[in-house]
Formats: sequence, structure tokens, C-alpha cells
Amino acid sequence: MHIRGVTSSAELIMSGHAYNAPPVRSLAFAGKGTPLNINPQWEVHPAQVKAWLDAHEDLPLLDVRQPKEWSAGHIDAAKLIPLDQLETQIPAINNYADRRIVIHCHLGKRSLVATALLRSKGFRNVHSMAGGIEAWNLLLTGKLQR
Repeated sequence: MHIRGVTSSAELIMSGHAYNAPPVRSLAFAGKGTPLNINPQWEVHPAQVKAWLDAHEDLPLLDVRQPKEWSAGHIDAAKLIPLDQLETQIPAINNYADRRIVIHCHLGKRSLVATALLRSKGFRNVHSMAGGIEAWNLLLTGKLQR
């Protein structure tokens, strides 16, 4: 993946024009006492994603993990587009450009990279699900799926 002189995922996330980090909020997993740090400009809490899905909002939920990870378990409403294929799949999701989109991965790093990529391509309302599917599982099922 190449975005204007950015050569790695870490550079993409940390570059000043791709990622301007506002203060981070720390929220605890419900009843678990485990902190979940959320940057509200870039991330959304898994419980909020579940609320949108439960309300039957038309929410594109993209999973940027690899197929093997997907087969181990996934959120039913999610569409698999591995991070290394996302840039070439943009034409297939271009109709989402003006809609709220949530992206997730295992722990949240790849989904932040995907969020920055889509924002750089004109997608306006895209967020990473904080903590990835691991936080989703821990928060909503009380189990870790590995």
C-alpha cells in the first residue's frame, strides 16, 4: 500500500497528515476492569457498533483481517476485505464514501491503517472499531477468541 511518501503502516498511522491524534479517552470493558483506550476522532467503541447493528442501521462493517482469521470467527454483519487488498477494492465500496463505515481487525492496528487509507481516498465518515474483534468478543460475550 502506498500513500504519498508513506512506506509503512506505522508511518501511515503516525504521519502528521494521515493521523492527527487528539486526546485519547480510556474506557473500561464493562465489568471487566480492562482499559480500552479510544481516540474518538478515529475510533468507535464496540458496544456502539453493536447498538447500531442491533438497531438495523445500514452500517458497512469491514473486516480487514486475513481469510484464516475470518474463518476462526467473525461478526456476522461484516464483509471481509483483507487490508492488503483494500486499496484495490475501493471501487467496489465507493458507494459507501458518504456513509458511516466501521472497520475492524483483530486488535485495532490494521483497522486504523485501513481507516487512514479510506479517509485519504475521500471516505468521510470511517472509523476503526477500538480493540478489534478481540474487544468485541470480550465485551459482548465475555470470551476471548484466539
